[in-house]
Amino acid sequence: MEQLPLSVNGKVDRKALRKILGGYQGQISEEKKKEAPQGELEVKIAAIWERVLGTKEISRDDDFFMCGGDSLKAVKIISELNATEGLPNDLAIQTLFALPTVALLAEQIEKLVSLLDVEENTEYEEGVL
Repeated sequence: MEQLPLSVNGKVDRKALRKILGGYQGQISEEKKKEAPQGELEVKIAAIWERVLGTKEISRDDDFFMCGGDSLKAVKIISELNATEGLPNDLAIQTLFALPTVALLAEQIEKLVSLLDVEENTEYEEGVL
């Protein structure tokens, strides 16, 4: 491809790009089996993605942006994750941009949850600082 399709605003036209890459993505999905979300957290994240992106059967390795995600949808997803009980309520949108798959995002959230659990269970000795 010599150049990317552009919208009227001069930005990359993602819809046109998806149409162009449609056949190519089909080849990838045949070569690489889609793996269902694993564990309760991945299932929760995938359900939120499906609702916000208006799609079904999100695999744990699907890329958020290749599934039709954009910055506004990312804000909605992070807001829903922050409102989900049992999860940290201070996830930043940058987390989704840096970790754009269900598996990677779940792994990071699990790390944050375990850090929060350690902090809550840490007892501090009274004394002079």
